[in-house]
Amino acid sequence: MARRRAPRRLPEAPDDAQVQAIIARAEASGPRDLAAVLLMAYAGLRVSEVAKLRWDDVEGGVIRVRMGKGRKDRLVPAHPRVAEALLALRKMSLLRSAYVFPSPQDPRRPITTRALQYLVERLGREAGVPRRLLHPHALRHWFATTALRRSGNLEAVRRLLGHSSIQTTTVYTHLVLDDLTGIVSRL
Repeated sequence: MARRRAPRRLPEAPDDAQVQAIIARAEASGPRDLAAVLLMAYAGLRVSEVAKLRWDDVEGGVIRVRMGKGRKDRLVPAHPRVAEALLALRKMSLLRSAYVFPSPQDPRRPITTRALQYLVERLGREAGVPRRLLHPHALRHWFATTALRRSGNLEAVRRLLGHSSIQTTTVYTHLVLDDLTGIVSRL
């Protein structure tokens, strides 16, 4: 007899105001923090992808995301705010590191994912965002649901997120379905 799978818990995404509050706190905190948060929220990068991002992966208006989940590279167009934040960070970067976010202890190594997690937690707390949303992946969820709401193009969102299977991306359709249910109920 086959075992039944437990129902998959849907990801929870912060709302627009919560994301903008985190971004505002990051902006007040400095160029490094702003660039890191914008890469998660406006480019949909995983925290590990942000940590390992190299300057030679940022060119023009495109970010090459290397060795994401499944060890597959992908190209992500940079939102204007992301491109601006990265340019500002590059101009003020005193450490000549290959990494966009070098480790404070050793610029030859990338920052740790845990350091980025702490950053998002701190900024979210300062912004008054609920504790359950104080993790980097919540910003990726916001990116995915926002992109899907605005485009309606599941395949494009799949490619931006770097999912190998469309099935993985369909979890966001449930979140968007809640929006549609609200619209129908107001008719």
